[in-house]
Amino acid sequence: HSIMACLAVTANKGVKRIAKIDVKGAFIQTEMEGPPVYVVCDKKLTKLIVDVLPGIKKYVTNEGKLYCHLLKALYGCVQASKLWYNKLTKFLHALGYEQSPTDPCIMRKIVDGSVYLLVIYVDDILVLANEEEMERIKQAFIDEFQWITMDVSDSHSYLGMHIMMKDGCVVIDMQNFIDKLLEEHGEELREFATPADKNIFVVGMHIMMKDGCVVIDMQNFI
Repeated sequence: HSIMACLAVTANKGVKRIAKIDVKGAFIQTEMEGPPVYVVCDKKLTKLIVDVLPGIKKYVTNEGKLYCHLLKALYGCVQASKLWYNKLTKFLHALGYEQSPTDPCIMRKIVDGSVYLLVIYVDDILVLANEEEMERIKQAFIDEFQWITMDVSDSHSYLGMHIMMKDGCVVIDMQNFIDKLLEEHGEELREFATPADKNIFVVGMHIMMKDGCVVIDMQNFI
């Protein structure tokens, strides 16, 4: 719902293109914090490391293993996602963005009445702003992180959705996602009658427009 709302606001402002940023290797660009964490490398990995860095050999144990003090948040660490989120939001705060009070993965900035929005999903970020702000954000990411890609277009794939800005509207479909599911599990798909009541998806709301407001009444449902 947060993504839909942000896209709707953007389309309403007449924005024709949006940007998507992908921070490559986000976790290994994030410093570890808190108590020390150590990684034990098995013999095979230790041999590979020694082949690349011969000076490391003096630290190899008699069992052929290597104990490493982790300085970066490797994928698989329990705290890696949180550390990356902290680093990213601190960086975005410095750019003038603040977290939405309703969704911590939405960052917003208001300048002279213009609303700029960032939608965060781990290391994939949608930038919903004008061209000038997009360029500013791109340069800031390049300066801060080692490997990023940024694509500015009227059409993007994001979280299984195909998002297109068209004629002041947001067009969203999940055709690629559905096609992928059919490709992977097509032979397993069968038609079955649902055991649920036929009215289970009927929403018992009475919606009325009154004095410029939307009035929702669920009395009949209750």
